[in-house]
Amino acid sequence: MNKNIISYLKLGSILSFMLFLVNMKAQDMPPQVDLTIECLDAMQGDNLCISIDVNSFEGVTSMQFTINFNPALVHFDSLSYEDLGAFEIFSNPTTGVNGYVSIIYLVSDPENIPTFNVGDSLIKICFTVIGDPGNSTPIYIDGGTIGGIEVDQENEAGQTFSSDEISVNIGCVNIISTDFQCFYKKCDATENATDGSMTFYATGGNPPYTYLIMPGGFSGTLGLNERETISGLAQNLYTVTFEDSDGNLCTQTIRIEEDFPIEFNLVDFGNPTCQDRDDGFIEIETGIGNYTIMWEPTFRNTKKIEDLPPGDYTVTVSNLDGCSASATYTLSLDTLKVNYNVLDTASCKEAKDGTVQIFIEGGTPWSDGKYKLWIDGQPQGNHDSPIIIGAIKGGKHLIRVQDSLGCFAYVDSLCVPYREQFISVDLDVHNPLCFGDTSWVVGIVNTDHENKSVKYKFTYEGSDLLGAFGQNSMMFTSFERLDEGNYGINIEHVETGCQLDTSFMIVEPTLLELDEQMVKQPGCAGFDGIIEVDGKGGTEPYSILWEDNSTLGLRTNLDGGDYSVTITDDHGCIVTKSWHFEPGGDLNVNVVPTQAISCSGKMDGSLKAIYTGTADYHWEDDQGMDLGNTAEITNLGAGIYYVTVSIDGCEKDTFGILVDPESFTSMTSTNDPACVGDTNGSLSISLQGGAMPYDYKWYEEGNTSNVLSQSAVLPNIGAGNYHVSVTDLAGCVYETTLTLNNPPPVVAQVLNVNPTKCYNGNTGNALAMASGGSGPQADLYYFWSSGESGVNATMLEGGEQWMYAIVDNCPTDTVFFDVGEPEPLVIDLDASTIQQPDCGDNCNGLIFLQGKGGNPGVYLYEWINLGGNSPLQQNLCPGTYYIELTDQMGCKNTDSITLLKVDPIIAQIDENLTQDINCFSEDGGSIAVFATGGSPDSYQYFWTPNVSNAPVASNLQPGTYQIIVYDDTQCRDTVSYTLTAPIPVEAELSTPEVIQCYGYPTCIGVSSVSGGSGSGYTFTINNGIRYPIDSCVAIYAGDYTINVFDSDGCDYEQNLNIPQPEQIYINAGEDQEIKIGLSSEVMEVEVYSESPIDTLEWMPNEYLECIDADCFKAVSTPPASILYTIQVTDVNGCRASDEILIKVINDRQIDFPNAFSPNGDGYNDQLDINLGPEVVLLKNFSIFDRWGSLVFQRENFEPLGNDPLAWDGTSNGKNLEQGVYVYFISAVFIDGVEVNYSGDITLIR
Repeated sequence: MNKNIISYLKLGSILSFMLFLVNMKAQDMPPQVDLTIECLDAMQGDNLCISIDVNSFEGVTSMQFTINFNPALVHFDSLSYEDLGAFEIFSNPTTGVNGYVSIIYLVSDPENIPTFNVGDSLIKICFTVIGDPGNSTPIYIDGGTIGGIEVDQENEAGQTFSSDEISVNIGCVNIISTDFQCFYKKCDATENATDGSMTFYATGGNPPYTYLIMPGGFSGTLGLNERETISGLAQNLYTVTFEDSDGNLCTQTIRIEEDFPIEFNLVDFGNPTCQDRDDGFIEIETGIGNYTIMWEPTFRNTKKIEDLPPGDYTVTVSNLDGCSASATYTLSLDTLKVNYNVLDTASCKEAKDGTVQIFIEGGTPWSDGKYKLWIDGQPQGNHDSPIIIGAIKGGKHLIRVQDSLGCFAYVDSLCVPYREQFISVDLDVHNPLCFGDTSWVVGIVNTDHENKSVKYKFTYEGSDLLGAFGQNSMMFTSFERLDEGNYGINIEHVETGCQLDTSFMIVEPTLLELDEQMVKQPGCAGFDGIIEVDGKGGTEPYSILWEDNSTLGLRTNLDGGDYSVTITDDHGCIVTKSWHFEPGGDLNVNVVPTQAISCSGKMDGSLKAIYTGTADYHWEDDQGMDLGNTAEITNLGAGIYYVTVSIDGCEKDTFGILVDPESFTSMTSTNDPACVGDTNGSLSISLQGGAMPYDYKWYEEGNTSNVLSQSAVLPNIGAGNYHVSVTDLAGCVYETTLTLNNPPPVVAQVLNVNPTKCYNGNTGNALAMASGGSGPQADLYYFWSSGESGVNATMLEGGEQWMYAIVDNCPTDTVFFDVGEPEPLVIDLDASTIQQPDCGDNCNGLIFLQGKGGNPGVYLYEWINLGGNSPLQQNLCPGTYYIELTDQMGCKNTDSITLLKVDPIIAQIDENLTQDINCFSEDGGSIAVFATGGSPDSYQYFWTPNVSNAPVASNLQPGTYQIIVYDDTQCRDTVSYTLTAPIPVEAELSTPEVIQCYGYPTCIGVSSVSGGSGSGYTFTINNGIRYPIDSCVAIYAGDYTINVFDSDGCDYEQNLNIPQPEQIYINAGEDQEIKIGLSSEVMEVEVYSESPIDTLEWMPNEYLECIDADCFKAVSTPPASILYTIQVTDVNGCRASDEILIKVINDRQIDFPNAFSPNGDGYNDQLDINLGPEVVLLKNFSIFDRWGSLVFQRENFEPLGNDPLAWDGTSNGKNLEQGVYVYFISAVFIDGVEVNYSGDITLIR
């Protein structure tokens, strides 16, 4: 993805998010993406996949990040993920060799965002483990080279959020081993310096590990995979010996040699431009050679790292041996910063009379030292720092500054304080007394400012009331009716802009209504009517007054008449209602139709019994069927319907009648099509009944979606079934289906078809016949493809022809038929003899004709451009010859034969394939020819001298060669070419220095060379790689073949023998095992050398006792196992070494008797402890009786002294009683280990 695009998307996302925050109310951002990266153990050579699992992954629509690892320890293989079909993952696996893979996750269907559960695997990254055991690579996520982490999420409401953070741990691959192994990395020393080093560690086995380095005597203890580096080493042979806790040994021999220092330089770098931009970079340049470059913390193997934030970056440049040099570079950023100081407060929140001072520093100002400034989104131009801004309102403000690089800094809450409010208002609010009455408000404004001019803004339930009150007056009044609700008043002081916000509420009583609790008409007996009322709404209490001055809410014993009541609430609001009661006795019931029957036969009529009071109803039809018990019955057809109305025992029987409207009658007419398939038929319909006008709709049967006509007539139609639907003014529908029929079809035939006489002729003939139709066939016509119009056709061509007839104006189908004809009359090229002219313009061609086709038999030939009628023509030149052929029926046709001109052969040397001889005395030349013209398929080659019969001849010696190219027509051409050879390569080798020591190298090179191509000389040793001619290559003793090459590969060869001096042999003897504290047997070193030995050295030179002067014989008394390396050096400086291991057995037994008898008989009179030579100190020897009392003690006793260690069974000079005693011993051994012993001893008397 393009980084500029990513930056733009980031900025757009940030701005969108800021705008969203302004109005964000109820919708929440989805939880941050939370991932877990596995940490696995693996062995060298294993294949494994690290899973990146989901903890939280809600609504993610797109995401990008980079996975990082150490490519020196793991080799990237592949990415894998479960294909859910709803998202895609894009990556560039080629960057895996550099230790990172960038990932872009993109949902392909925005309507189907994938759902992941906790623990689901999002993606797996697979590796092959290549590093040594004991190493570990972190697996972590960052923005990498893709332009930063970017996450887009969508919440349930469809809102989009962007983030540049992912919550994720650091995973790992730990390289382990079950076997005890030790590893090292060495860095050679530079010339005459002690700057070599070695780094070593152990893994597997049973840690911790002890190590010993000789020479030097470096020793110590390491934990599992713990590394130790020894620096300051000179050129030498070193041995590192590890021993684990089980006594297992691992040894590495390391030779520190001479090498060149690792050098690199910083060539370019750039600090990040802004705090929110990761666009810093660092670039280095290395010296000549193969180097691995590793940066931390990015683990990228590249000379240039980009897209960096501020921070420290360490580069380590390593050669092929793993030796390295490091440097740390710091990318810094002078962050753009803005601050402010309020110089003067504002009169009020709205007054624009505050003053602030703004300070800007850092970043990169424009060349004039200025910065761009915005206040509350409004540009303020370019300014130096500090900036004084006047006329600023009280309250919070947003300050934004920008430098020349486009970096921004913000103060999102610049607060300008304001002084106390100096405007007040007195409000007199008049609420309405009754629902719908007038309400108003009177306000008087007070201000302690000299200028009394104010203006107002009024709102009702949050909406502006424009022009509601006057302006520039200290008093405002409204006598208009104000609706119930909340009103806001904003009063602004004209001079200062200071404002006062206040509010008032208009409360309107609810509408006063009459609550009709009971109304009962008088019954059959009369004077039993009831009216009960009360007030509802308004303001309680209520007063009731009837027109007869009664104040009761319940009126009873009422008969027929008019009644009226008025209810008044506490505010004087009134409501009035009247009733009319029929006198008691006979019921007054009328039955009326409420819905007439719409169409004949329909059941959609209804009747209603009209009665002013509440009554019971019972309906029946004229058959006595029960139809319902409501005042109105529906879904009725034509007929008489009876109803009984009853109330309080009074009944009234009456009836109602519904009449069926007039039904439809119709007349139709049909007019069939004149011919089959014609559309000149028609249908019509005439209706009576129903209510005019009528609405017509014609359809093809089964296709009501296509209306064919909307009149009484359906014209211009073919045969078929047609449906008509007629609707009258009342919506009644009449429907029927009508049919039109085709007449009998007319049919034509073709009889007696005869072929043409000649190919492409028009002499075929045939006879026509027609039948069918509904008439007498008074009008009958025939039409042929030949243009003829009678019953017979005599001018028909061969091939497919046609005919049709028209019978009484109705056409038949077209009849197709075939008319035969002879084959084309042409020259039979297969049977004829044609001989082409042989070469160039020669006139030796021949043609012998044979015809075919037409009417077979004897053919006649007429040569149009030669004359004559013989089928044979000879001595013909190249060209085209035309012949008229005539068959036995006299049919004629002209055909032709072309004799081709053969181009002459032209032979040439192929410069691309021809190769001169590269080297002297070689047969390596080659010549290639190519030719054009003649007959290429029959080319033959004749070489002089006879070296080939093909177009190419190889392995040729110097000389001139002639080639003749010819074909089977004897066309030919000749070409020649001369091969040359250069002078031979001659070289002289430099004399190698004599090797002084066995196994040491010397140097071989070329002192002079000439001949051959004269340039590009190189040489090889034993057919190995080619070295520049000025090289001196290190070689060891042995037989060598030196080849000196020129630029064409021609060489000079010379054999060389480098003698090997005799080897020094050294034997230090067999490894030994000793008990701790004891000495080894004599170690005697045997040396065999032709030259005198100069020195002998033991490494380490510890715990040794030399037996002879030169220490060829020695004894060792080590406290722990030790590996000695013995190195001898002769007078020539040649060295040889051997090793001997002295393994120390940790046997720490102290012999202690279990009883003694101090009775003076000379046997076991004292308690003696048998200490071996490995014990150097008894820190404590104590005897306790069975009650725990100390009876004897010796401390810090040295066994090698003359003071005896014994207990005679006494305590403080007194004999102790016979019994069992307890001893405790704390012994220190020769290797410093302290061991405690305890037990019991029996004292016998």
